[in-house]
Amino acid sequence: MDVTVDILGKTAGRDKFIRTTQYALMIVAGTAKGPIATKLGGIAKQMSSARLVLRLYDDLPMLKSILNYGLGKHEQDLITRISTIVGSWSIMAFYPVEHTAFLGDHKLLPVESKNWYSAGTGLWAVLLVTSIIKSFRRICLLRRQKAKVIKQRRLESPDKNDSTANAAFRQELRGLAHEEIKEYWMIIKNGADLINAISWLPGGYLWSGKLSTFQNGVFGT
Repeated sequence: MDVTVDILGKTAGRDKFIRTTQYALMIVAGTAKGPIATKLGGIAKQMSSARLVLRLYDDLPMLKSILNYGLGKHEQDLITRISTIVGSWSIMAFYPVEHTAFLGDHKLLPVESKNWYSAGTGLWAVLLVTSIIKSFRRICLLRRQKAKVIKQRRLESPDKNDSTANAAFRQELRGLAHEEIKEYWMIIKNGADLINAISWLPGGYLWSGKLSTFQNGVFGT
């Protein structure tokens, strides 16, 4: 219970819970029929609106993160650096675009909110693509590091009976394997989000508009 309270006490943690609830409702609404499907779908939309309101205050934290990263001169890998910069600025542009759509919804700006939401979804898709590229690149770098560790182990500790060195070696390999698994999970998560993002774009883009509420819920969950 304490862990759950700690997560809900943070904005990011609360957003994850709301997101999970939203997509779970979409799954149920997609399988249900009649008035209950409409009601559950309506609650899911309210959950989405709640997440949108929470994002209204994400601009400054994101801008600070971008400014701290700068041009990523401290990042040794060029692919990671470019992916990070492109992804960061795409999500930075996403916020004012979504804010404009939100204000258009409430008739505070004379804009077609649907078009602005579509533009925001496109920017989100860019972020997801760059995140997937970063994860694949991270896996490549981890494998290189693993090969380097194995080679170094053979050169420095040819004695296979050295229990201390063996324990340290295995622990380091486990750590690298754990990091690689995390990146695979990130690829799956971001890939599923990308499928949803494209499905919510205007018609004519790949599978846009072709997924059902149930399918969107599954990929979001």
